[in-house]
Amino acid sequence: MWIALLNASSSLQPNELGPSTAMIAIKPDVQPISGDGIRLRLLTEHDLPLTLAWRNRDAARSQFRYAKKLVPAEHRAWFDQQKKLNDRYYFMVENTEGGHAVGQVAIYNINHDTRSAEVGAFVVAPEAEGRGFMRRAILELIGWAFNVLKLKRVCLEVFATNQRAIRVYESCGFMQYGQGGEMLLMQKIKVENNPDSSACAGA
Repeated sequence: MWIALLNASSSLQPNELGPSTAMIAIKPDVQPISGDGIRLRLLTEHDLPLTLAWRNRDAARSQFRYAKKLVPAEHRAWFDQQKKLNDRYYFMVENTEGGHAVGQVAIYNINHDTRSAEVGAFVVAPEAEGRGFMRRAILELIGWAFNVLKLKRVCLEVFATNQRAIRVYESCGFMQYGQGGEMLLMQKIKVENNPDSSACAGA
């Protein structure tokens, strides 16, 4: 959906989301995805204070359709709802050098009949900005979607005014195929029988 570049670290503490922030993953059956100096692991309750702080920054909220700030209880309710849905996965992106969280990515609306899905919820942490982590994370996520989930098409929406994000998506092989109001529609299609796991064809 979007990429937000943040400019401050989280000031929230885990207990601000309630009494329990155990390491309960959003989908416990998915193994971490590693490659190119990054690691994608499933979002857990322990991550919620950080992801809430990221999401509530002005730069991030401006790229959401629902742009109001969320309170911890709303964020926890969202997490609990996502755990029940089988067509989506939210990942924290970590730098393999030190294991520090540098962002978030997601894949959702997975349809195995049409072999398609949407990707989005892309956020890069302030200290990781400009270091290429998000681009690498998107490419790893797409490779996983094509090779593990056996999808053939991934798409996303992005505000037409978010030229920085559009450039990142284009560098990952996404091409515009339409526009809906203020949102550009972009997609990446797998080239069958190509050894490059992230290879694509245009619309």
